Amino acid sequence: MRRDRADKAEWRNGQGGAVRRLFIAGMAGMVGALAVGAGLARAAGDARPAAPRGRVLLTVSGAVSRPNVAEGPPRHQFDAEMIDALPVRTVRTHTPWHKGLVEFTGPSLADVLDAAGARGQMAQMTAINDYQVRMPLAEVLPHRPILARRANGVVLAVRDKGPLFLIFPYDDVAELRTDVYQSRSIWQLKDIEVR
Repeated sequence: MRRDRADKAEWRNGQGGAVRRLFIAGMAGMVGALAVGAGLARAAGDARPAAPRGRVLLTVSGAVSRPNVAEGPPRHQFDAEMIDALPVRTVRTHTPWHKGLVEFTGPSLADVLDAAGARGQMAQMTAINDYQVRMPLAEVLPHRPILARRANGVVLAVRDKGPLFLIFPYDDVAELRTDVYQSRSIWQLKDIEVR
């Protein structure tokens, strides 16, 4: 019995304190490792990209491998924050719809399609007013068009052909200054279906 009291006294004062700290540190390490493991397992099991938190500006559907909407057919939706988080490209060009040289900025069409995991041959694009245009991606993507969000630094409102306007570098290539490419320059873009 005395030995038990002596052991308890040691535990409280001295050597026992070191053992106790070692025990507590070991338990904390195990709990931390379990929490990290659970977090990694949860992250690995949830491969769905983040869903938009704000008003949806653009929906990419069809052949989409990175959908971020749980219900319905596979599609990837973008709000303004998500569009603005993509690499920004600049196209300085004249257009038939603007006076003078305009600096357009926004993500490339290729970057938007890549973020959605969209792969296909054709894209059907739809505007807010239901205007639609179909285009073969193999013809369009080499010209590096952008989905302009801004013109001369100002966010494009609907009345200014926004919130997204497919812009080609018209001044750089004569082929782009034709009716074919001007008809492909859809403004107030809201949907892209890739097939």
